[in-house]
Amino acid sequence: AKRILAEAETAADGHEYLIRKCLQIESYWRGLRCISIAKAQELIDQAQIKQDDECGQVLRGKGRLLVVPLTDSTGAVWSVQFIDETGKKIFLKGGRKKGLMWCPDGIGLDAGAAGVIGIAEGVATAMSVTKLYDVPCVAAIDAGNLSPAAETMRERFPNHALAFYADRDPSGVGEEKAREAALMLQGRGAQCLVYVPPFTPEIDADFTRRTGKAPTDFNDFWIWWSVIDD
Repeated sequence: AKRILAEAETAADGHEYLIRKCLQIESYWRGLRCISIAKAQELIDQAQIKQDDECGQVLRGKGRLLVVPLTDSTGAVWSVQFIDETGKKIFLKGGRKKGLMWCPDGIGLDAGAAGVIGIAEGVATAMSVTKLYDVPCVAAIDAGNLSPAAETMRERFPNHALAFYADRDPSGVGEEKAREAALMLQGRGAQCLVYVPPFTPEIDADFTRRTGKAPTDFNDFWIWWSVIDD
């Protein structure tokens, strides 16, 4: 994972996934880099990682891969997530995920001062939270990892309140897992808040009419607020 990060050769500016999410790379997101599928595959093959199923990893995707470092409470990199130009998400096979998160570089996560740190599911959602509310926000990568990632954030920043920016998916899993994580940490003395996207029936209808899909997360709200509502 560290070698892939070191070999990522291009900045994330102009990546099609981020363009569709209406996100531009700000200074504190400069740690996001891109790598070609061929180069990433070459590095994986060179590593000769032994897999339980004895099968290697074959990357498939379109265009450049966005490389998302997944770190622990000390900031150490344990794995990466790839996102291709279409939004397909791929994990480094055999890599750890539980309790890890994407923590943007230089976004003001100051352990020495009390404040609020956001936790969202995906990278684009976390970036959108920062754009909307000026709150530093990390990504737990998926709903199932919200509680483990929150424990990691609590360990790293014990004096901060944690705000969960939940997805409003049709299954309800996003909000359910965010509230579970918040209740768990509140039981340990942490100050936790849970937010869901402030969609109204009018916004839902307008977004769906314009995009062909119902809005579900804070990135959709960012798109509506920054582009559609204009």
